[in-house]
Order: sequence, then structure tokens, then C-alpha cells
Amino acid sequence: MAIYYVDPAAGSDVAAGTAFGTAWATTQKALDTVAAGDEVRLCKSATETISAVIDLDTTQGTADAPIDLISYAADGSAASDGYTITTSSSIGAIVEHAPAFDYYRWTGVTFDANDVATNCYLNDGTDGTEFTTFINCIFKDAAADCFYVRGNDWYMSNCEVTGAGGHGINHSGANRGSLFFFSGKIHHNTSNGWRLDRQNCYLIDSLIYRNGGWGVEQISNSNNATAAGNTFYANTSGGWKVFDAAGRNPNRIVENTFVANGTFGFNAADTDRFARIRTNNHHFGNTAGGTNVTNGLGADLITGDPLFTSTTDGSEDFTPAAGSPLIGAGIAGQDIGARSAAPGSSSGGTVGYAL
Repeated sequence: MAIYYVDPAAGSDVAAGTAFGTAWATTQKALDTVAAGDEVRLCKSATETISAVIDLDTTQGTADAPIDLISYAADGSAASDGYTITTSSSIGAIVEHAPAFDYYRWTGVTFDANDVATNCYLNDGTDGTEFTTFINCIFKDAAADCFYVRGNDWYMSNCEVTGAGGHGINHSGANRGSLFFFSGKIHHNTSNGWRLDRQNCYLIDSLIYRNGGWGVEQISNSNNATAAGNTFYANTSGGWKVFDAAGRNPNRIVENTFVANGTFGFNAADTDRFARIRTNNHHFGNTAGGTNVTNGLGADLITGDPLFTSTTDGSEDFTPAAGSPLIGAGIAGQDIGARSAAPGSSSGGTVGYAL
């Protein structure tokens, strides 16, 4: 395994790249050089500003030896986060990940499209891509969709997707990508937070809020999704929208909170199988009511603690007890959160970040 360094302030792409003092200047140079198992330390000495798309199309990792790109402190000595790649040019994406290049892992990187690049991260082509992971990464301010991918097994842990001119996350039109999103935030995107067009996707312990469309909208090729422990808050069209056709595998919608969404918190009015497993969800203050499920409604469809569920469609909007974090009590802000304690708080519970 080799270790390489990128320093946008003082590096040079004709240098050796093997130490902080001989760092390269660009992420593109690193991606053109690395081999399976290598590590690239992205030294946050300055924002890396690009004028052309970064192409990830030269080599790939393996299951036992992924390629790591990790944000480091400005002197290259200690792990950190906050390495930023941005642009002022109307390019197609910050990074375009070519089809069939597998096993990459990005940590602590912000992909800032600056409202001019079409996408923050793009993977679109005739073949799939598998097993790429993002940890503590931010995708922001794309002119269209922030994260637009195909292929299988994209993993996003503690990531943030925000400010898209289109959807926050979107699946391409063919060979759509299975995506796993854990403990992150999807918010303030002009259209949907996540336009979900693939089976076997997971959304776990995350905040989905203030998106201009649905928090999550499933479309024609989406089924067998799992959503657990999330908060859907103040999304204009509603919290979660199921595709209006039968014949797909059921979703699992478990222990989520739907609060103050436009129309319904959860809408599956025109389908029968998608909403089969839906337990212990809480609904409060949604414009049209908690749920809209008109086919097959009954105990096999909605189960769980009666404080959180109902077999009477549209009546699932339950008022939380006084002082509940669901209504913003005790938070440094006006909005609700999801799982862990608010920043600076000594208490846990269900409240997360002020939104």
C-alpha cells in the first residue's frame, strides 16, 4: 500500500506526491496514479477549485483493498475533515465516477457544486459501479441533482445532501443504483430529497427536511425499501410517496416520525403491496393527515403500539405529550430532530439537530 498527499495550496502535480512536502496539487492527479489499497491524504490547506470535471476512470480497488481518499489537517499530519472541492465553471460534475470502477472510499470531503456544476457526484453509463462508500461527506449546491448514480451498493454514512437545484439524491434512468444512507441529513433541495428509483435501498436514522418536493418519492422501479428511525419534517409535497402501482415487493417503514409535511406524512393511496410493513411510526401536524393508504388497509398493513398507529386511514396524526422533543421543546431552535442529543446537550432522547 502506498500513501500519497494532495495539497492544493503548495503542491505540484510534477512532484513525487509521497510526503506532505512533495504533495500533488490536485485530486485528479491522485486518481490517475493510485492502485488498489492505496491511500490519498487530502490536506485541507486550501479549497481545491477545479475548472474541469474530475474523472474517476483509471483504476479501481478491490474488496480487500479499497482506494481511500481521506481529508487530513492542513499540515498533512493528523486525520480531520472538511477538505473541499469546488468550481466556478459550468461543468458537468465535481466528480464523474466512470462505470465499473469499484471499491472507493471517500472520508470527510465536501463536493461543492457552487450552483454552477450540474452535479456534485455523477455516475452514469452502460455498466454499473459497485461498493463505493462516503463517510462524513457533504454534497451541496448542484445546479441539478447533487448525487446522481447508477449501479449497486453505494454507502453514505453521516453524510449531508443539500442545496440541489433538482433532487438531492437521484438514480439514473437505467441500471439504477442501490443506495444505503445512514445517520445523515437530506435537506433544502429544490425538488425531492431522494427520488428513489431502485429496489433494496435503506434509509436509517436520518433527517429528511425542508425539501421542495417529497422527502422521499419512490418511482417506477423502486420497491423493497427499508426506512427506520428517520424524521421527515416540513417537506413541501409530503414525507414519503410510494409509487402508484401494485406488484412490487413490500417496503418496511418502521419507527419513523412524520411531522409538519405538506399533504400527508406517508402516502401510498394507489398501491397495495408497497406499504405492507409499517409499524410504530409517529405522525404529527401533517397538512392532510398522517397517512393516505386506501388499498388493503388493515391489521396486516399497519401494526404496532396503538399510540403510534391506526387502522383508520388519515387519522394517524397524534399530538405528542407536552414537552416532547417532537414539538421542539428544549432544543436550540424551532424545529424537531431525530435520534441523538442536540449539539452541546447533555441529554439524549429523540431530539437531534435544530433544522
